[in-house]
Amino acid sequence: MNLNLKYRPSKIDEYICDLPIVEQLFEHYPNWPQAFLISGPAGVGKTTLARILADKLGCKPNDIIEIDTAKDRGIEAMRSIVDDASHRS
Repeated sequence: MNLNLKYRPSKIDEYICDLPIVEQLFEHYPNWPQAFLISGPAGVGKTTLARILADKLGCKPNDIIEIDTAKDRGIEAMRSIVDDASHRS
């Protein structure tokens, strides 16, 4: 098992960050927007934060689609993402 997955935080109080925007976001729960765009350099916890948000919203693991935009670029990749999203509603 990868240590980064074993010790990944699963709750917001375990998530270490000094981003005021993240703290403000959780202060406004459940009045959240319909979509989130999480960006930043590698290793800052973007995926971890996304998983915590999904858990807080009550999403099941099979409801979540992770998209690595560093790899999934181009018109065909975006068409596939949009097509898949439209079929999930």
